[in-house]
Amino acid sequence: MSRHIDTPEIKFMRSMQKFFAESPHPENMKAIDSILKTLEREAWIDVNHALPEDWLESELLSWHKDTHLVFTSVLVQSFSEPDGRLPMISTKNRLIIKPIGIESIDSKTKNLNEWHWSQGAELVTHWRPLPSPIFHERMETKK
Repeated sequence: MSRHIDTPEIKFMRSMQKFFAESPHPENMKAIDSILKTLEREAWIDVNHALPEDWLESELLSWHKDTHLVFTSVLVQSFSEPDGRLPMISTKNRLIIKPIGIESIDSKTKNLNEWHWSQGAELVTHWRPLPSPIFHERMETKK
């Protein structure tokens, strides 16, 4: 599944991509593709537009998947409880917990079979993928 994030910057770079598609200079396309990939990776996504689980089969996010738990970590912009006035940016998980088949445990598990944010992620308005670790790897090799 290939999902697209649409911000004005990304829409502009996609139009540039189409413009240079016929270019005799392939380095233009490489540069545009690189910029577009970075913009998509760093875009903030409104939760009313999409949630991380919409990208479950995409390379946009890294997922942990096992029999009873599926989750990914993302950056979220949220507002504090109870008044909702203090904006915060933090790392949170988006997850779904599936039944393990033991009634005494399954009956006490909150949000069973429902996608939800990890604890402390109230009033989430936007999210984005975590920064790429490739940047950090490059920094390590330059030391």
